[in-house]
Amino acid sequence: MAYPEIAGLSSSELLAKVNRLIDETVLATVPESCRAPRDSSPVRQGEGCSDLPDPGKTDVSVTYSVGLAKDGLLSVRLQRTACTNPSLQPDDMVDGLTVNLMTGTVYQVADLFRPDTPWKETLTQAVRNKLSATTKLGANVPISVRRFFLKEGALVVLRPVSARAFHALDVEVPLKQLQPMLRADLPGNSAGK
Repeated sequence: MAYPEIAGLSSSELLAKVNRLIDETVLATVPESCRAPRDSSPVRQGEGCSDLPDPGKTDVSVTYSVGLAKDGLLSVRLQRTACTNPSLQPDDMVDGLTVNLMTGTVYQVADLFRPDTPWKETLTQAVRNKLSATTKLGANVPISVRRFFLKEGALVVLRPVSARAFHALDVEVPLKQLQPMLRADLPGNSAGK
């Protein structure tokens, strides 16, 4: 599995903590039965997955992209794909990890905003508006803004709709749109100005 490993922090304890957080986040996406090293059995080509393991076995891959690595913040998008043979579709899961490289603090989406603001409603509506512009989205479809990562100038909500038809959509919301609600002490807050 490929996932980021941080190097070059001045504190070796903090470096170990951040790399452990990344490792734990990646492993949390992988089913327990797939955490053992893959055996040497042959792999066959198949539909739905680039490779299919032997019948009854699961093949897991984890990919990542670094959205932001500056101003003391690291924000990563992780995507885990698991293919079990037999399977028509791979099981796909995404998550984000945003960590303060000075303190080792892992941010949840609520940590980015001042608590006295309607950030959740504003962010949910911004995601709904973006989705409605490109897809047919019913008014009663629930939107989740829990999973996220940061990119330069944007907060990316990861797969905000759980309906199968929308599973691959991530939605970028410009930080400028959220700026009045962002915490002033958040590292990199100037990126949205």
